[in-house]
Amino acid sequence: MKVKLRITAKVSLKKYSPYQKVLLKIVINLRDKGFNTSEMSSYLNRNGYLSVRGKAIKPSHIWNMLSKHDSRQKRLNSSLKETIDHIQIKLETCNESIESYDQETHL
Repeated sequence: MKVKLRITAKVSLKKYSPYQKVLLKIVINLRDKGFNTSEMSSYLNRNGYLSVRGKAIKPSHIWNMLSKHDSRQKRLNSSLKETIDHIQIKLETCNESIESYDQETHL
């Protein structure tokens, strides 16, 4: 009898570029000091920082950076919950199916 088991996990985290890390560190530091997003974008623009695409940084960019960072941290700090979504067992002999059990169809 042959048994095949395939396990897949969908956990992907894109890495920050060195420049994104610098920007994020500054933004988090400013947030901790009580700056709002408009004040943060003004500070960054005054000091010559640009967005990753080379444009002026807007308050909405700051908000997105912080929102995505917070979501990422929440994902990283949470424990993973293991679930089994679908089980299918087939018994075969000489390429003919004898019995098939599909969990989803018998629920």
